[in-house]
Amino acid sequence: MIEIKNLSKTIDNLSIVSGVNLTIKAGTKLGIVGESGAGKSSLIRMINHLMIPSTGKVIIDGVDIASQNTSQLQKIRRNIAMIFQHFNLLDQKNVYDNVKLSLTIANYPKAEIDSRIKELLTLVGLTAKTKAYPRTLSGGEKQRVAIARALANNPKYLLCDEPTSALDLKTSFEILDLLHTINELYGVTIILVSHDLDAVKYLCDQVAVMHQGRIIEHQSTIELFLKPKSDLTKQLINRKMYDFAKGSQEEIYQVAYLDDLANKPVISLATKMFNVEINIIYAEVININRQNIGFLYINIIGKDKLAAIKYLKEEVRIDKYV
Repeated sequence: MIEIKNLSKTIDNLSIVSGVNLTIKAGTKLGIVGESGAGKSSLIRMINHLMIPSTGKVIIDGVDIASQNTSQLQKIRRNIAMIFQHFNLLDQKNVYDNVKLSLTIANYPKAEIDSRIKELLTLVGLTAKTKAYPRTLSGGEKQRVAIARALANNPKYLLCDEPTSALDLKTSFEILDLLHTINELYGVTIILVSHDLDAVKYLCDQVAVMHQGRIIEHQSTIELFLKPKSDLTKQLINRKMYDFAKGSQEEIYQVAYLDDLANKPVISLATKMFNVEINIIYAEVININRQNIGFLYINIIGKDKLAAIKYLKEEVRIDKYV
């Protein structure tokens, strides 16, 4: 488990991260989202002490990492791996040797290195690229090598700083699927920093939203979409819908359909049962952490409006949007 307590970072009198408190349970897939400059990357760099906090604590498995000497910190870091937007492979080494380097540095038993590399390359789907050099690989393949290298020493935590930002859409989701598999097979805790909420909602079961160095919202991914608390989160989820709703003279409601409710015509039934008119402004189906959820944005007009809303609350998730 990772506990972040009142963590702050100031550089040249500029607050980068401010008063962050966060608990990340083992096995979690946490997404950290926010606009550029929100402090996302700085936060995860403080988790493994690549960036030193100005104040606050990072406690990993019960140990305050700031209290550790260099040797002790190195041992802790063996349980914390990191991948980046840029793959940081050694161009002069082939795929096999790029992965081998991590094992050699960590004094991995020599007799077991070859089998471990083969195991890792099988996991990331690169057995046919063992002798290939980085210049011949696609972006997705390079990121797979980086992931294999990061996993070489069986870390408990994998920090992912914008790992899909340089990839096309199809390849991005393939990498996210791989991270999901790693979490499922090995129980590795994954912390994904991304400006792309689509990536986070696809992979993660928890989401923290950052703004100006602070965490302004932390919920399960599904709850974040069902009932976002902050205006910023609503904008990140659907900026066009948010802007429309803010400018509307009518109250806008968000209706959410989970899988088992998708075929029930509750909107149609409500208009028949009550003296109301229900206008559907926008509709979409979103895959959130591998569960399809349908969303309708509606307004309700008529003298039975409150009764219709009460009925809808009994049948589906409905909340006032703005």
